[in-house]
Amino acid sequence: MPFEWTIDTERRLVTLTGRGRGDFDEAIETMRGLARDRSYDPDYAALADVRELEYNPSLEETRRFVELMEELGIFKGPLGIVVATGVQFGIGRQLSAFGESQGRRIEVFTGVRNALRWLGREG
Repeated sequence: MPFEWTIDTERRLVTLTGRGRGDFDEAIETMRGLARDRSYDPDYAALADVRELEYNPSLEETRRFVELMEELGIFKGPLGIVVATGVQFGIGRQLSAFGESQGRRIEVFTGVRNALRWLGREG
């Protein structure tokens, strides 16, 4: 599976990483898996690094991701998305706009350091 996560309970930080092809169903299953993870707290800050991910969700899939966040009760804390391409940046901004309607804080970055700084989890 091209999606994986780690949870740092001390820093209250979830790190999601996407690499390779991936697809909508795999992304959804990852979200469900994270929601089931007993060490996950929905209020933790989250860093999603998708720089090496080849999958670019459609507008409807992006909207569905936000709906699923609400259904599963995940990503209630800030979510920083680290991207490498203009297309990824645009998709991240779409996700941010959809998330704002639920009161979520989602921001897009081109570097991990800036994302961690915004999340309040530097170094």
